[in-house]
Amino acid sequence: MYPSQRQRFHPSDAPGARNLHPARLSRNALPILAAAVLALLSGCATDGPITDPSVHLGNPFQRPTEAGFRALVQANCGPLSIGSTTVNALLGKNTAFDGWVTALYDGDISNDEFMNQVLLEYPAPDANVPATGCIMDQLEQCFAETCKVQTAAEREKRAAAETQAVEEIESAVTLDPTELPAQDAPEIERMMETSKEDGPKPLP
Repeated sequence: MYPSQRQRFHPSDAPGARNLHPARLSRNALPILAAAVLALLSGCATDGPITDPSVHLGNPFQRPTEAGFRALVQANCGPLSIGSTTVNALLGKNTAFDGWVTALYDGDISNDEFMNQVLLEYPAPDANVPATGCIMDQLEQCFAETCKVQTAAEREKRAAAETQAVEEIESAVTLDPTELPAQDAPEIERMMETSKEDGPKPLP
């Protein structure tokens, strides 16, 4: 008997499987998309230079800038106290504090480590929680939404929208029994009694 010459096939050996990795998909999709847009532009505009459309695509995975994060911190957390000083008095002026802010932005230290470092250097009765908590909130907003510093009017508009959303949710889940139609009361009582009968029975 000769050993079998059949080769085992693994799903990872298939060229298609390797090409389905997100990194490969993103690299393969960009040239195709750029070529498609370029072909479209060449058919629509016959006069004037045609620019590479890929320069307008940008990087959808580009992270917010540290400068934008610091601008948010200065605008929204500046007056808050850290020890006997303030965030604005330290931001951009104190080497140690700036290092912690940068490390927090880069992910080199956790939120707890950031709070502990600040507290060790600047003891305070409130543990600097309002200030450090505000700074961490700005980082979360910067990565989740935008690093753009909002004006007072924009902040008020956003707060009003959030309040309205909460009120709509509360009104949707709040039910006053007195608001139920009178003709539905017997049916509701019957359903409640049925629910009690179908519920768990005590053990003998």
